[in-house]
Amino acid sequence: LTASAVGLKMFLCSTPSGDVLVHQLLPAPAGNGNALRAASSAATNARGTSNAVVSAASVEPLVRAAIQQFADAGASAEQLARLSSAQVSIADLPGDQVGEAGGNAITLDANAAGLGWFIDATPTVDEEFVDAAGRLQATAGGDASGRMDALTAIAHEFGHLLGFEHSAGDEDSLMFEWLQLGQRKRVTPESLDDLFANEQTWDW
Repeated sequence: LTASAVGLKMFLCSTPSGDVLVHQLLPAPAGNGNALRAASSAATNARGTSNAVVSAASVEPLVRAAIQQFADAGASAEQLARLSSAQVSIADLPGDQVGEAGGNAITLDANAAGLGWFIDATPTVDEEFVDAAGRLQATAGGDASGRMDALTAIAHEFGHLLGFEHSAGDEDSLMFEWLQLGQRKRVTPESLDDLFANEQTWDW
């Protein structure tokens, strides 16, 4: 459904109760208000500072995996097309920023604010993580331990491209502004529903 008179793009989905949800698809604003940051405790628990620089090519499998997560969670064809067309680049971001989004592009910090990235060779499974009270945390001593999870960072910034804002106070949300070392968050149908911006519900 396109509201062309006011330049808004919308789509409909229904809930099991029969409600029809109208979602407005918003562009990601420019600037670093969409920045994902390393949590303040990260430097203390890191393996050590890392100068290893990732490339856009090295994270391409993670980009595809993040898009697939949104697809599996029920993202619309228009949303998936936006993510598929997004530009992904690597840069030296300031301070504790590990990622940011703007326009139709996301940027990852080259070395995760000096903490080092975990680049998952098998991003569709989470064997490097354990479920700790409902949270995916890196296995102690494993490859993901003491590193920032690049897959989570990419999915977070993709959320901004779809118009989602930071989730204040909800540390378990994909869209929380701060990311802990060794922490993985996945896109789920429940989280996607929770994150839609400007949602209204009618009983039709």
